[in-house]
Amino acid sequence: MKSSEKRIKTLPLLIVSLSVIAVAAVTIILLLFTNGNNTAGSSGYIMPAKPRFIYSKNNVLYMYDDGTAKCISELPTEDYTLTNDGNKLFYLSDNSLWCGNIENEEIKTEKIADEVAFYTVNSDGSKAMYSAKNGDVFVYSKGSEAKKIGTNCTTEYMSLYMSDNADKVMYITKNEQLKYCDGTNGKVIFVDYVNSYTIRCSENLSTVMYGKTDYTTDYPGQKVIVYSNFGENKEVFGECRIFRAYPEKNIMYYTDFRNDLYYYENGKSVKIRDNDNSGISASDEPVLVTSGGKGFLVTKKDKTEEIEFSVKASCVLITMREISADGNTLIFTASGDGNSKIYRLDLSDGSDKTPVAIDDDTNVTRITLTGDKKVVYSKTEYGSPMRNIYVDGKLISENADSDNITYLDGSFYYIKNTYGKDEEEPTSVLTINQDGKETAVKDDVSRYFVLDKDNITMICGMKNKDDFRGGTLYLYKDGKIVKIDEEVTSIETAVKRYDKIDLDYYSMQ
Repeated sequence: MKSSEKRIKTLPLLIVSLSVIAVAAVTIILLLFTNGNNTAGSSGYIMPAKPRFIYSKNNVLYMYDDGTAKCISELPTEDYTLTNDGNKLFYLSDNSLWCGNIENEEIKTEKIADEVAFYTVNSDGSKAMYSAKNGDVFVYSKGSEAKKIGTNCTTEYMSLYMSDNADKVMYITKNEQLKYCDGTNGKVIFVDYVNSYTIRCSENLSTVMYGKTDYTTDYPGQKVIVYSNFGENKEVFGECRIFRAYPEKNIMYYTDFRNDLYYYENGKSVKIRDNDNSGISASDEPVLVTSGGKGFLVTKKDKTEEIEFSVKASCVLITMREISADGNTLIFTASGDGNSKIYRLDLSDGSDKTPVAIDDDTNVTRITLTGDKKVVYSKTEYGSPMRNIYVDGKLISENADSDNITYLDGSFYYIKNTYGKDEEEPTSVLTINQDGKETAVKDDVSRYFVLDKDNITMICGMKNKDDFRGGTLYLYKDGKIVKIDEEVTSIETAVKRYDKIDLDYYSMQ
């Protein structure tokens, strides 16, 4: 359970809402290339040979396990969390916290507590931390009664943090105090007033980083606070702001009131740039890239390298697009004198640091990078609501829904449409593209989820009926389509799944 930059410690509700119509969070799922858990490639995620997944029927959870579908939540759920092994299910239902053992054929559920506001669980489900509606805080251990370890917790938002063995816990009170406690007895180790709720903490809570506004001076400024060694060490940085934090490594970049950029690691700080707090950073590694001077400034920890980039134009505008999780690959666009191109730049040690042009930037609306360094983007076509998808300069599909792409082990999955063509032709066709060859799976697909390369779940024909929107759930397995259930509203997963990465819109200036 990663917790590099967050304030919510529980796993999120894994509802996959991949509609053909662009959903509120416009996403492209390019799986197995970053975070969640920040692992490139497929080796970290193992799907059992027999498909096993969770789906929802109007917020009631069901599990499909090798040909059999069973109801596992009994009541509509407000939120649920699956343990890393996929064998225990925690969920809130009617303000009560439940735990279900879904490992065996006989599903057993037990109520942990009533009047629960928020909760978080550890990786194997043996520990849970929850806040009651009255603000009391409890730690639950499997097989024993929950122990009260705090009071006055805010119930306006999720503010619970727990180490995996629950020996350290942290929560925010209603009067904006951050309390760091011994999880076994509730003894307070340190307490601090906070008015900024973006808390960065390591997985075991050994390092806690946050910023807050200091109102004790005539001119309120931002402070940065770092607690390390499980609260034993405290450092305060006045008139500073966190630029990027890596609490697992006790590392951060921060800026002072002059916008000078500093690198901090394990209690030591060093200034690395003057008057510069712009750039993009890798999601996993302490790497910053900024366009400036004759090209780029690449900062790895406390070392900065200048990379030259020249284009024959009177004025060149460089737009940062994305940097890979390992900090070794950068995508950017450069435009000047009416020309604009997409470039890929290898930043790894020993590379020649020469940008390589991928394609013209004309009409590109979105762009991202896969774990194996493929550049994926889409281009709009005049008069069409859909877009064409390109990979490394090569067109791979026309009229495809680029809000809804999955990438796994070299294959792309997306939904194709036939706008402007024969009305009798199938639309919303789930398609697999392997080595440039497209294979149609099924039409009228509203939502889909790739479990692995041999198993895909699909909701087809979603319709509104009496304020209920649902469709028929199918499983595509080994080239065959099997009907699972009807009136299904969303697809979940009961096993570790590959990561999701957002492919945002970029303004083309």
